[in-house]
Amino acid sequence: MKSKSVTGPNGRYGSLKWYQEQSGGKYSNWTMLTADDKDGPGGKCTETWVDYSTKPHEHWNPGVFVNCKGGKRTIKAMTNNGKTIRGIGLIVCEVPNTSGRITRNSSNCRGQIGSMYLHSGQSYSRFDVSADQHPSGIQVWKA
Repeated sequence: MKSKSVTGPNGRYGSLKWYQEQSGGKYSNWTMLTADDKDGPGGKCTETWVDYSTKPHEHWNPGVFVNCKGGKRTIKAMTNNGKTIRGIGLIVCEVPNTSGRITRNSSNCRGQIGSMYLHSGQSYSRFDVSADQHPSGIQVWKA
């Protein structure tokens, strides 16, 4: 197990625990994602973004866990059988709402921002996919 955490704007917090197992030539990966929404329901939301890095390169869709309900929430996500996964990036953003266009950049996000494209200006419905790999998109989980 490997873990990372990032403190975002205004005390927002996100973390991940990445588990990778190999048994009998088979691989298993999954993450436990945490998003701490400090101001509670009705305020701004906390996004915890994660993305795998691979060698050689394989396209795994990144994921975002969104907490607008307040408090510290954790989910198990990004379960797959990737053999080439070598690391994972983490970003925490503070966003105003989850219904319209959402700006994501260095003013409202912290962490490994250069490690992934955050789909700034797009609502979740514009890029949400259910697949671990292709088509290109983002897996979205909401608290």
